[in-house]
Amino acid sequence: MSPHETLKTAEALYHSGHISYYKTSSTSYGSKFRLEDVLAAHQLHSEWGKYALSLLEKGFDRPDRGELVGGVLPLVPIKSAEKGKLTASEWKVYQLITKNFLASISKPATVNCVDASFKIGDELFGLHAQSLQNKGFLGIMPGLSSVGTDELPKFKLMDEYAIDTKKIIDGKTVPFGYLTEAELITQLEAHHIGSAGSAAQHLKRLIDNDYLRVNKKNRALAPTDVGTAIVKALHHVDPELVSPKVRAGIEKACAKIAYNEADSTQVVNHVLGCFKSKFDYLVRHSSVVEK
Repeated sequence: MSPHETLKTAEALYHSGHISYYKTSSTSYGSKFRLEDVLAAHQLHSEWGKYALSLLEKGFDRPDRGELVGGVLPLVPIKSAEKGKLTASEWKVYQLITKNFLASISKPATVNCVDASFKIGDELFGLHAQSLQNKGFLGIMPGLSSVGTDELPKFKLMDEYAIDTKKIIDGKTVPFGYLTEAELITQLEAHHIGSAGSAAQHLKRLIDNDYLRVNKKNRALAPTDVGTAIVKALHHVDPELVSPKVRAGIEKACAKIAYNEADSTQVVNHVLGCFKSKFDYLVRHSSVVEK
């Protein structure tokens, strides 16, 4: 599913009362929200009911970090629903939201680690091994970790071991691949461009305008010739036009308006004035873009 499709599906789940408001940037449930009520609503669910019940009976962890933005909760599965009651896309999103919620209030996973150094001749080699001790939140989202439960080797200082097999593996470096949709949205968030609800729309517009194309297999985004040409041309005339700092500055100014730290009229006039001057400069140097 594309980010835009996911957002539209979340919107449908919100309107049907299954999840909390979907356009949220919050990472904390606050101190007053009754998490136990949500767990109680899911304790009879056929897929994760037993897990929800165990959290009710054995205790859950209320996260003590994060931020409750504007009083809007993070995504919460308010109402329990079985797979057959939702469409395929709705179930996919709803399942992810529910499992993420349950994981977020579960105990931490604990892992035992062993680090060892071996010397063979004059060459030094290292070993790092891990073993899962307590599943914690991985009990509901096992795909978040590949750590197994095998018993860790027990080494002692200056122990000697016979070499069983040896081989040399040839390899070569490869360039980084294109960003996926999820990775690009993460970068947008890191540069404070757009909101949780608008990032998917920004991405869809780039794809609809044929500036980007999506690889259906891995959701990687490849710039088209048109998209590449536009970015290069604008960068040649005015690098700020394609710099994330400009948009991030606007977003920061808008945030100040929301917190009553800036006057909306002044911010709007400043932004419009800034881009009008950039537009006029671009028009005067349009011959550079045409080349």
